[in-house]
Amino acid sequence: GTTKSEFLTDSVGPVPVFFSFPDMLYNKIAAHLGPRVCREFCDISNEIPTWTFLRRNPGASSMDSLLDSLRGLGHQAGTCQEADNCIKVESACPSAVPLSQLPSYLSGELEMQDESSQLVAQLVQCIP
Repeated sequence: GTTKSEFLTDSVGPVPVFFSFPDMLYNKIAAHLGPRVCREFCDISNEIPTWTFLRRNPGASSMDSLLDSLRGLGHQAGTCQEADNCIKVESACPSAVPLSQLPSYLSGELEMQDESSQLVAQLVQCIP
């Protein structure tokens, strides 16, 4: 798709405002990365992700049963590539049960946690 930075011209006003970045931060990023890469960075930073990551608690149901449950409730779900107990949930159909209302979420079997945070905990061998 076409990005904001492809439409950017001097006529739209101050560039940092266009990307919803504070002037000082935008200017520091632009000085470090250059204007083109800075605009791409800012554009990507404003995107809304279409997925959520969940962490399966070690004492919870098996990964397969949790995935089956998520799929049965209308979610597109699969395991993550790196983190052991990570589930990536793609954008769901409108009729899917919200993640925060899932029985497995409410019971504590699943928690929302970004995959990168899960990897850090895994690498330092964090014990609950």
